[in-house]
Amino acid sequence: MKIIIEYDNNKLKNISDELFNIFLKNNFNTILLDNSLSLKEKNNIINNDNNFFLLSNKLNSNNSIEIIYPLKDNDKLAKELYDKLLTITSVSKYYQLRSSNITNRDYYEIFQNLNNNPGIIIKYNSNSLSNPNIANIIYQVINNYLNNKNIYVIKSGDSLYSIAKKFNTTVNELKRINNLSSNLLSIGQKLIIPNNTIQDNRETYTVKSGDSLYSIAKKYNTTVNELKRINNLSSNLLSIGQNLIIPNNTIQDNNETYTVKSGDSLYSIAKRFNTTVDELKRINNLSSNLLSIGQKLIIKK
Repeated sequence: MKIIIEYDNNKLKNISDELFNIFLKNNFNTILLDNSLSLKEKNNIINNDNNFFLLSNKLNSNNSIEIIYPLKDNDKLAKELYDKLLTITSVSKYYQLRSSNITNRDYYEIFQNLNNNPGIIIKYNSNSLSNPNIANIIYQVINNYLNNKNIYVIKSGDSLYSIAKKFNTTVNELKRINNLSSNLLSIGQKLIIPNNTIQDNRETYTVKSGDSLYSIAKKYNTTVNELKRINNLSSNLLSIGQNLIIPNNTIQDNNETYTVKSGDSLYSIAKRFNTTVDELKRINNLSSNLLSIGQKLIIKK
């Protein structure tokens, strides 16, 4: 598999060069797309390949690393990167980011050209760029992920139903994880196959007329905030036919909720429940420290 590394700021040149050299030294076919190329030129290069991993390096204005993974993918790689990088530097969260105009499309255009290929965006803060261990950890995690990733190539006679049955999953899960809008497949197409551990923790619900986040949350014994977090929703608006990921009881049993009261802050709540502000922001998908009275927060038990 080819490794495509891209960056769009001169401050990211050293870390990108280092990553390029590490992958190259370990016998990966690797190309580097630097900031002398326009986004259109990068997308044209990416579109000419059909079997690659994209590593996109960006700057973060916050004082920590953030990790963004594509809507079509699961959080396995992002979580592993989060856990490993957290041992040596500050990492605030890993998440997906949707376009505000088209909610089933990734916010970053560089992700919109992946098709069925995997990728990750790492947003670095200034301190992490000078950390000599960052590049090695990123390489190790991505290398391990690629060696264990489940990819299936479509053959004549295949259908989503037959593939789902073969790998002990569901058609809806295959469509969700591969970002498919229909059941049509083409020979040679690559599908990501979910691991059983991921499949065991998720089911999907198709929004019907009259549904709301509140009614769905009540039906599945969860919260509106949890539904918005796990589906990366920025508002309460739903559309008929939209697929929502529903956390099962195993996930829900590990959480409780807290209703924000006057005088509360993320710091005071984190201290009360023996956690951290960063962890509260990550699990509740918060981009700032602002809270509103009556807001419900997910608290890990």
